[in-house]
Amino acid sequence: MISQLTDRHMTASRTQRWARACLLVVTLCVHGLCAPGFAKPPPTAPAGTRQHQVQVPHLGQLRYLVHLPPGGLPAHTKVPLVVLLHGLGGHPESWLVDAEIGAHLDAAVEAKRLPPCLVVLPQGDSGYWADWIDGEHPWASWLADGLLADVRARYPVRTDPAGVAIVGASMGGFGALSAALQHPDLFGFAVSLSGTDVELATQAQPHRQTYTRVWGDPIRGDLLRRVNPNQLVCGGAGRTSQQFLLGWGSREPAKFAKGGARVARAMRARRLDVHVRTVPGKGHGWRSAWAPLQGWWIGALGRWLRQHPARHAVKPPAGQPRAP
Repeated sequence: MISQLTDRHMTASRTQRWARACLLVVTLCVHGLCAPGFAKPPPTAPAGTRQHQVQVPHLGQLRYLVHLPPGGLPAHTKVPLVVLLHGLGGHPESWLVDAEIGAHLDAAVEAKRLPPCLVVLPQGDSGYWADWIDGEHPWASWLADGLLADVRARYPVRTDPAGVAIVGASMGGFGALSAALQHPDLFGFAVSLSGTDVELATQAQPHRQTYTRVWGDPIRGDLLRRVNPNQLVCGGAGRTSQQFLLGWGSREPAKFAKGGARVARAMRARRLDVHVRTVPGKGHGWRSAWAPLQGWWIGALGRWLRQHPARHAVKPPAGQPRAP
C-alpha cells in the first residue's frame, strides 16, 4: 500500500512539474522572453530570393533578403528601392511567405502599374526598429545607416528620397513611420500597416519586457517620445514632399487603431500628404487587415513613382547601346 501511494505521489509530482514547465514556456513566449531555442524558425523564402550578411556593431551578423523584379534589374538604370519591415516575432521571410508580397509586386510590375523595384527585407528580430536604451542594440541605426549603405554598394538603386519607399506591419509599421519621419532625406514614401503607437502600448503594459528593454524600466517617456510617430509629427517632423499611407483593421486594439487615427489627425493638421484606409470588422494580422490593403498601397506606390521618376539615368559604357 505504501509503495502504491508513493508511486502515485511521484507520478503526480512529475505531472505537476511538467505542467509548471509547460506553463513557464508559454508565459515566456507570450512575453517575448524565450531563449533562442524556443524561437519560431523563419519560414523558407521563395526560390530566387537573394540573401546577404552584414556585420553590424553590437548586433553582430545580420542578414537581409532581396527580391528582384521580373526579368531582373534593367540595364543602365537605377531602380526604386522598397524596404519592407517585419513585425514582432517575425523574420525577413514573413513578407514573402505570409503576405506573398513578391507575387503581388511582380504582378504589378508585369501589368505596368509599378516600375521595376529592388525589394529589401532586413532582419529586425524583436528590436522594435529602435535604438535601445542600453546602447547595445542599435536597430534604428542599422536600418537607416548600415542597411541602406550595404544595399547601395551592391545594387544600382535610387538614392533620392522620392525613389525610396519604406513599408512595415505592426512593429514594422511603427518602424517604417518613425524612420520616415526622422529621415525625410532618406525615405520619401512610407506605409504603416497597423503600426504600433508605442506611447499607448506602454501605457497599457508599462512593465512588458518587449518595451522596457527598449525604453527602460520604468519607461523613459522622453526617449519614447523622440521616436513615436504621433509626437514626431506634433513636434514638426515630416515634410510635405513625403507621402504617408496608414491602414489598420477597425477591430484592432487601441495601440494600433486609435494610434493610427491620432497620428493621421496630427498629419492632416500639419497638411502633410497622408492617406488612410481602414478594413471594417478586421483584427490584427496578415490575413485579416493587411492582405486587403496590399493592392491599395502597391497601387499608390506605383502612382508615386510614376510622378517622381529618377532624375538621372545611368549612362551606358562607351560604345554600348542603351537598353530599350
